Amino acid sequence: MKSEQILSPAAPTAEQVAKGRRTLVLLFLVCLAPVLAAYGAFYVWRPSAQASYGKVVSPPVALPVATLKTLDGAPLVEGIRGKWTLAVRAPSACDPACQQELYYTRQIRTITGANMDRVARLWVFDDARQPEAKLLADHPGLLVVSDPALASAVGPAGQIALIDPRGNLMMRFPENAEPKGIVKDLQKLLKYSR
Repeated sequence: MKSEQILSPAAPTAEQVAKGRRTLVLLFLVCLAPVLAAYGAFYVWRPSAQASYGKVVSPPVALPVATLKTLDGAPLVEGIRGKWTLAVRAPSACDPACQQELYYTRQIRTITGANMDRVARLWVFDDARQPEAKLLADHPGLLVVSDPALASAVGPAGQIALIDPRGNLMMRFPENAEPKGIVKDLQKLLKYSR
């Protein structure tokens, strides 16, 4: 029988000690990172409270649409009942900014695709003049109303407003609004209001 040698463990080298410490620090940091990220997300980085592009009108404003008629004589309430309506307030002598807003509302409605029939467009003005026939021909399906009370309720010229399917003003978009922001808000509303 051979005699067994009992080997004592060799003392770690300085390099092994340094490598072990680095590993321990790295492991500590990996475990600490989620805690620091959660703390930062809760106390430091605050997402904005507004999830929509447009400004929500709270409480919604009931619009005086029950007795109004469009320029072609149809009841306005029939044109907007059950639809999300993009409303533009601009004078009947539509300047280039007004024409741009009407164009945006037409394009936004088109972008909604399968939900196009759930979206209406409305042009409101408070003077008694007739808009240009060519402009109206460029915007088929546009509801046009001349009424000072409705115009003031919709809001200032230069902003697109959104009317809910019950005829309440519920959102206003900023002046010179980005159509992408309006589309995003409208698509959310169409999705969740089936």
